[in-house]
Amino acid sequence: MFKITKLNAWIEDKRILEDINLEVRPGEIVLIAGPNGSGKTTLARAILNDPKIKKEGKIILGEKDITNLPTHEISKYIYLAFQYPPDIEFLLTKDFLKEMGISDEIYSLFDYLSLPKDILDRGLLTGFSGGERKKFEILLSLLKDYNVYIFDEPDSGLDSESISKLSKILVDLKNKGKCIIVISHISRLFIDIKPDRVYIIERGRIKKVGGYELLKDVEKYEV
Repeated sequence: MFKITKLNAWIEDKRILEDINLEVRPGEIVLIAGPNGSGKTTLARAILNDPKIKKEGKIILGEKDITNLPTHEISKYIYLAFQYPPDIEFLLTKDFLKEMGISDEIYSLFDYLSLPKDILDRGLLTGFSGGERKKFEILLSLLKDYNVYIFDEPDSGLDSESISKLSKILVDLKNKGKCIIVISHISRLFIDIKPDRVYIIERGRIKKVGGYELLKDVEKYEV
């Protein structure tokens, strides 16, 4: 189980998150929704122990307290697909993947996600369209085995076919007993699948916790 207890977080002197309690059991998909600026992405960064964020509380994975582990250690267990990952123009995508020790299986994933292979000769995320960025983040999530997967706005920039493929990927991870967290304003990703639990965050606090029925509340938030 992945569990967050009484998490508070600050950026500089501003409190962003207050008393966040959240849990994801193995084989569950949890949706975190709320308006812009409500603290959703800060929550993801706090989980990975971003040094720019001061935090209090507990983050537990299984029997292990990972609250204050260094980010590189946490990333062995948790995959986070950022909403706005930075470009790294001087590092070719193919060299990045080579350093990760990725095998030739990657090429079948390129085809499955309809991701053009010419991005291999571009700088990492440099000149990628919005859809290409999201597809590449999804691809990276499939190349290694993690306990927890966090997707921040994974459906942004994707067409309906790609969203359908993403839904299938989430279901596959769910069936493998993984803990999955999806951060999103909108619920079109959940047309084909139902989240096991929905958390609504407003002004840094969890305002509602429920099931699939809460998706009607998610719809009101603009992207």
